[in-house]
Amino acid sequence: MYTADRPRVATADYEQRVRPAKDPLGRVSVACGLLALVCAMVPPARTVGLLTCFVGILLGLITAARGRRHRRDGVEVAWAGLVLAVLSAVGLVASQAAFGSVGDTNPTPGPSAAPGVPGPSAAVANVLGTVITVTFGTPRTELEDTGKHMVSVPVTVTNINGRSGSYDLTFQALDSKGRLITTDSAFVPNLDGRQSAQLRVFNIVNDTLVPQLMKAHFRVVEAVAD
Repeated sequence: MYTADRPRVATADYEQRVRPAKDPLGRVSVACGLLALVCAMVPPARTVGLLTCFVGILLGLITAARGRRHRRDGVEVAWAGLVLAVLSAVGLVASQAAFGSVGDTNPTPGPSAAPGVPGPSAAVANVLGTVITVTFGTPRTELEDTGKHMVSVPVTVTNINGRSGSYDLTFQALDSKGRLITTDSAFVPNLDGRQSAQLRVFNIVNDTLVPQLMKAHFRVVEAVAD
């Protein structure tokens, strides 16, 4: 007896393959990582880079965990964003170590100068921030062979205008009331563009001045570019 072919019917054992849903947070993590890397190379944008780096790491971890749990697509992209964010964090730390804080030239206003203390010359405003930056470090003391303490203040001078130049600088140390403690000067010869020079100023061995300089506020009062 002739019977027509019966149509095939899906059985309960048949499983339809469904493509995992895409998770857009992975791409956002990659974008944050790339932006943070760019910000790490631009010192004024380090704050933005730090925020985007944190967001990129957070989104990368969330996307990777969610992708494993719910079989979402984009886990590889999330890991790429996480790696970029971590690399940008390393770059931000390296940038901070290499260039220091942005605008660190006399970073705090400090005390107002007492009457009679010479103020910064007009040339200082034209040189600092446009030609060079000057950063003061924390005063350090060393014990001399004579048993006395010598104080010194580390200074970093960075050429920011891209052209080689020499710079004659004069510094003041003021106490908490703005009174002048002492002055010092330094000459930085042939500093190439985008390069920095490390100096030591206020190298003094004096039992009276050493404690005062350890608490002093420092500023540039003369800056001449040759």
